[in-house]
Amino acid sequence: AEKNYLTGNYQRALASLQEYLELYPAGKYAFSAEFYIADSYRQMGKYEQACDSYEKVIDGGSGSFVELAILGFSELSYKLERWDDAFGAYSSLYASARFENNRLAALEGMMRSAYRGHKWAEAIKNADRVLFESRISDAVKREAEYVKAKAYMATSRRAEALSAMEKLAADCKDEYGAEAAYILIMDSYDKAEFAAVE
Repeated sequence: AEKNYLTGNYQRALASLQEYLELYPAGKYAFSAEFYIADSYRQMGKYEQACDSYEKVIDGGSGSFVELAILGFSELSYKLERWDDAFGAYSSLYASARFENNRLAALEGMMRSAYRGHKWAEAIKNADRVLFESRISDAVKREAEYVKAKAYMATSRRAEALSAMEKLAADCKDEYGAEAAYILIMDSYDKAEFAAVE
């Protein structure tokens, strides 16, 4: 079963792994098998089933399989637009990750899922964490600035939002800078500052 999984024969792997679990539900490799089932479903684009299997590993497994299962569940929940599930899972991963790259992925995921789920305070808090983290790329840090600006706007913190927008608009070459520049122009227009608008 494991060999089928490792060679990318996911359909056959699923059949073999499920047969193993039927024969040995409390077997030595039960949680390994459940993880391989989850990842096989994921590779086949069956995300709902993958999430169900990842949860079984999270609830009863141990070691690195649990960390990988939390990561997989987080990513698929985000992909399925289940923002609360994604945020909760990324938060759990951030708190428990032993591998640094998973901790950084969790931090980015917490910021994005909080923003998408309209958890504005969490979005701002995690955007600040991203900005403080030296090992995160400049592109993601720019996204964090954008998340903060939009979260400030959503919570009527206008002065802070416009200040953040000005910082983003200093470079209009990406989507964040372009949108920020447009918002600043509209703000000037609303205040009848037409010279500034031009």
